Amino acid sequence: LPIFPYILPPKATDSRPLTLLIREILSGSVFLPSMDFLADPDTVNRLLLIFIDNNPPEKASEPESPLVPFLQKFAEPKSKKPSVLKLELKEIREQQNLLFRFMNFLKQEGALHVLQFCLAVEDFND
Repeated sequence: LPIFPYILPPKATDSRPLTLLIREILSGSVFLPSMDFLADPDTVNRLLLIFIDNNPPEKASEPESPLVPFLQKFAEPKSKKPSVLKLELKEIREQQNLLFRFMNFLKQEGALHVLQFCLAVEDFND
């Protein structure tokens, strides 16, 4: 089921490079961290307790489990060198002037809902 027609304006789905870029951004910034979060044994245990037990969960006393090795290699950036041309969403969120400009750009493109989704996922992961 393609999701691009639901998250991109109609004229943007005609551009193959843009759809590839959005696919890479979504997979690297949203889906892989989400899968890593869901594959964490502590998360699975907490979710099971939430569904099974009506009492609130206790605070964890042990440190978090290490990341799942299989998913960890996909979630880590391939290049450790920072790029001059690339800003992380976290950097944009921290600088209000960048966030404002980025939001204006996305509003002009009719894709502000994509940023709102990414910010919601970032808040969920934090």
